[in-house]
Amino acid sequence: IPALAVNQREAAWLKQGQTLTFMARPDVERLTRAGIDLTAGDSPALAFYEGRPVAIVNVNGPQVHPQRVLNL
Repeated sequence: IPALAVNQREAAWLKQGQTLTFMARPDVERLTRAGIDLTAGDSPALAFYEGRPVAIVNVNGPQVHPQRVLNL
């Protein structure tokens, strides 16, 4: 499962169940570097902030949807 690093703001949004949309080129490149295939439809990934898991997410194109928020 690919690991996606998120920043503090993105981690807070995911913890609140909000969907993230990565439209800027650096953000899309960050998804690609994490090993996420943007053309595959729903792809699972683990979002983490500062080395701590935040949520299990589904990536569908440029949108990241939280599936299970982790309170660790």
